[in-house]
Amino acid sequence: MQVPSKHGHGKYQEWMGNLLGSVRTPMVIFTDEASAAHIRALRRDFADSTHVVVTRLDALRVSEFGEAFWAEQVGRAPARSLRAGAGAGQSGAPRPRRVPRC
Repeated sequence: MQVPSKHGHGKYQEWMGNLLGSVRTPMVIFTDEASAAHIRALRRDFADSTHVVVTRLDALRVSEFGEAFWAEQVGRAPARSLRAGAGAGQSGAPRPRRVPRC
């Protein structure tokens, strides 16, 4: 799934490949049908410790938060607040954000 972002889709694909292809930790990955084969290929060396759950992403509980919630999250991106100096405490570290429970 592609969403508007400050980085191109290719950069996210690269990061996803690095993470899924190198981290040995067991994973449960929720994805849509279109991405499942690609994710399984990236986890091929760890197939025995990977469970891929194919679902419609709008069927996940996080989709209940709605578009307004996700638009607000884009504005709270840590890198954005650090660059702008907003949301930082005296130490320069971003203040913790409240995350809704799933």
